[in-house]
Amino acid sequence: IVCFCDADGRIEWTNERFGALLGTGDGGETTGRALAEVFLERHGSPETVASIVSHMTRRESLATELSLNPPNRGSLWISLELHPLLCDEGTFLGFVAIARDITDRREVEALLRRERDYTKRIIE
Repeated sequence: IVCFCDADGRIEWTNERFGALLGTGDGGETTGRALAEVFLERHGSPETVASIVSHMTRRESLATELSLNPPNRGSLWISLELHPLLCDEGTFLGFVAIARDITDRREVEALLRRERDYTKRIIE
């Protein structure tokens, strides 16, 4: 999913996948709202959302993973990259956020951890 935010971290544009993944309709429903607020409404960890806000305030890039609970599906994990946007002259314009659904990967990792722990108990 892709999202462009203004210098204050408010959503200016999202692709259709943003709305589909997060349960916000076509994405237009989030225009003008703070990106961190949208994630927090989807039950993102307050600590992770605070980290997003902190990086946006300092105009720094961020790469993190976050668990969300959108209304249109069960819990999901996303990998989020946040990057500041600068014009040719170096003026700060806002941010681009790129997210990927990594739910399947996280579920496989959890399964592998359980299997590893089970095998360790048998061996010991």
